[in-house]
Amino acid sequence: MRMQQRMTLQQKILLIIIGISATIFILSIGYIGLHSRGLAVSNATQHMSTTAEMHASQIHWLLEEDLVAMRTLASTVVTLRTQPFDRRQAAIRGFYQEIIQKNPQYLAIWDSW
Repeated sequence: MRMQQRMTLQQKILLIIIGISATIFILSIGYIGLHSRGLAVSNATQHMSTTAEMHASQIHWLLEEDLVAMRTLASTVVTLRTQPFDRRQAAIRGFYQEIIQKNPQYLAIWDSW
């Protein structure tokens, strides 16, 4: 206790300045921490959305690729309706064989024309 009473004016001013500086420093660090957290959450959300869109686009492309081939085949078969039945069946079988040979990912082709 006697030490506090014997502090000179210069020491008292220095103690006040250090206390105020420490308080400002702690408040600044707290503000930066809170602000950084908000930015981190925002950036993570944006990154998550971008990644989800990219993967959704890849999945869409993989599914659409097979559908495009089948739609093309369907439109070709529809145009063959003017041909006699035997000729139409032979043409369709030829299409199917070519599709199976060029697309090893297809195990089989089935239709109900």
